Order: sequence, then structure tokens, then C-alpha cells
Amino acid sequence: MDCTVINDGKDTLSLISNNSFDVLILDLAMSGFSGFSVLEELEKEDLLKSTNIIVLTATPITHREEDLLKRYGVKEIMKKPADMTSLIKILEIYA
Repeated sequence: MDCTVINDGKDTLSLISNNSFDVLILDLAMSGFSGFSVLEELEKEDLLKSTNIIVLTATPITHREEDLLKRYGVKEIMKKPADMTSLIKILEIYA
């Protein structure tokens, strides 16, 4: 399994627009763009359907935000600190 690490929301958009990924692990609190902004832009570019998205975040999520994440097609929402065994199991499902 190959892994690409991106620390900025804007860089995420650029990389996903020009490459194909099986899974995107997205933090909601990134520099440049929030995770919600990244999802909104990916939806505009019709890139959500081709990528499995896992949200991994320390940010508290409201029920409204959880509903929005599900609308964007987020497969899993994990809280930090993440349990690596659980994360690996999720990756095995979607990668």
C-alpha cells in the first residue's frame, strides 16, 4: 500500500484533482482549508464518488456536521487519537 501525506487543504485539492486514490484520510482542521471546505470543493469537481473518505479528527463533531459528512460520502469518522488496529481494519475494507 502506498501512502501520500499532505498537510494543507489546498494541496489536497490539487493532488486529488490530478491523481487517483483509493482512500483519503481527512482531518477536519487543516491549514489552508478546513476538511469541510476540501469536501465541498471535491464535490464541485465531482471527485467524491471516486474516493473513499475517512475523517480522522480531534475536532468535536455535531450531529449536523456528521450528517453533512455522510452526505459527502464519508465512509468512517474516527476520533483522535486513533486506534491503529481499527484504522488498519478500515483501510483493509476501502483500500
